Amino acid sequence: MTSLLRNIIGAAWRRRYLILFPFLLLATLSLAATIMLPKTYTTSALILLQEEGGSNPLGASGSRGRDTRARVAALEALLKSDRVLSEVVKRHHGADPATAPAYAALQLELLRERLTLRIVGGHFIEISLTGSKPVALKDELDEVVERLFELLLVPSSATMSATDFLIKRQELSIVALNAKLTEVTKAAGDLSPLALGEKRAKRDEAAAALKAARAEAKEADAQLREAAFAVLGPKTALRSLDGEIADLKAKLEDASGVEAEKLRKQIDALEVVRPVEARAAAKKLVAEKAAAQLALAGRELSEHVRNLSAKEKIAARLAAARKALAESRSRFRSQREKTLFILAAPDQLKLVDVPQVPKRPTRSALKILIAGIAAGIGLGCGLAVLAEQLDQSIRGEEDLGGETELPVLARLPRLREREKKALASYGLMGRREPPPTADLRTSAMEPKGEPKQTVVM
Repeated sequence: MTSLLRNIIGAAWRRRYLILFPFLLLATLSLAATIMLPKTYTTSALILLQEEGGSNPLGASGSRGRDTRARVAALEALLKSDRVLSEVVKRHHGADPATAPAYAALQLELLRERLTLRIVGGHFIEISLTGSKPVALKDELDEVVERLFELLLVPSSATMSATDFLIKRQELSIVALNAKLTEVTKAAGDLSPLALGEKRAKRDEAAAALKAARAEAKEADAQLREAAFAVLGPKTALRSLDGEIADLKAKLEDASGVEAEKLRKQIDALEVVRPVEARAAAKKLVAEKAAAQLALAGRELSEHVRNLSAKEKIAARLAAARKALAESRSRFRSQREKTLFILAAPDQLKLVDVPQVPKRPTRSALKILIAGIAAGIGLGCGLAVLAEQLDQSIRGEEDLGGETELPVLARLPRLREREKKALASYGLMGRREPPPTADLRTSAMEPKGEPKQTVVM
């Protein structure tokens, strides 16, 4: 036992830094957490459920108690619903779903996390709310309980039946289709068959105009070629008159006599052909404009046909939706759904404990500090144990004997500084022999059949 305790103390001393560092670190972090973390408060309301108007909840039957427990989940779902909490977050956190839906959704989720409902016994429920502001916490829970009681006592005005839900969905679908139909009609304009005929006639007229313009342009180009070739002679390709005249003038500079006179006559003849070239260019421009008009008319006709098809599809869906709505109203007209009450006697609810302003925080700074210190000690000890297990060093005769399975015959201890000085002084004092620890002579014999022997130095 003494050897085990000595080993533990030795291991702890060897690993003192490994134990001390996690302890100091976690203790410092826990102390900082107790200072920096906001205080958390909790307020609660206790409600008595007297199902079926019973006045003594302690004397209720077991089946009634089990039925009450079965309804706690429904009560909790109602408590955390948007209908109960939306007005609360709007009033206390300024989160309006209409203007800031993302912020309102975030506040709703945070309020659901801070709100809890649990059953106490068989006929009591406790609603608790946590937060960092005591006064605002009490007011917030007051409004939550108020909204819950309002829904439990007046469910017909606050909830929607299954029939109303189905009919409402069909009505909303019809409204959406009407809006889409109006949008398509407004964007496309007149989608009557007469308008479609006008679009087609416009396209056909543009196609005919393009055909005529191209024919005139072709005829004018043929006249231009004929007039130019009459002056220049047959050519494989005809450039513009300006280019041909420039070429002739360049040749004229190097020509003389009859050749020069011939070139001058050709230049004068080409100048006469200029009106023919201008007429051909004008006809070509008219043909290009006619092609653009035909492309525009074709696009308008295609868009008109596409919008007309979309309008017909929406109109068909709208007619089907109206028919389905009429059938639903006719089918559900004779059915009268009863309002589903979560509780059998909601008018018998009694608020036993109203929410109060909490005086003391629920989060204890001392507990956090103690937990941090305990975690630091545990982590340090665990790391020390792990380091000792992974360390393969031999620290004594027991470790050496266990590793080598050989008996230890002798052990020479480590000399202190005082003993080293004493050994060094023997020669000065005239002594011939040093003390026994100065020179250890041993012989390790290994006779047959005998175990091996070793000496620890």
